[in-house]
Amino acid sequence: MATIKDKKLYLFALTIVLFASTQPIAPSRSPVNITAVFSSSTSVKVSFADIPIDFRNGILRGFRIKICKLLDCEATVQIITVTLDSYRKRRATDLSYDLHSQEIYGLEKFTLYKVQVLGYTVKDGKLSTPIIVRTAEDCKKIFMSLTKSK
Repeated sequence: MATIKDKKLYLFALTIVLFASTQPIAPSRSPVNITAVFSSSTSVKVSFADIPIDFRNGILRGFRIKICKLLDCEATVQIITVTLDSYRKRRATDLSYDLHSQEIYGLEKFTLYKVQVLGYTVKDGKLSTPIIVRTAEDCKKIFMSLTKSK
């Protein structure tokens, strides 16, 4: 806006301040390169890589691992939360992929389990495709049966 007064031009600036925020949104994909292998007769090691940056939809705060017995999933489900440290959260725009792993203890011997992983920002993202893993047999039983057969 400009006015002329006594042959001088005065300019007035008009500043408009807008405040906007976006709705919190969950990651639109699950973590990648997920593996699950038995590490003993009562534990499983789950490993996975970050969600690709284009599908995080915010600052990735951590992951949740869902594990349950294959034949009785509703009654035996466990959720393990893996949080990221504050340094990792600040690197949310980093294009590299960090690898994560979590050991899950207290499982039953020689049992099939279904494992799924999701990432979360302020909301939980999508669960991964299920991976089936079996805990190992008890090593003592195997050793005893081998020594008895001699």
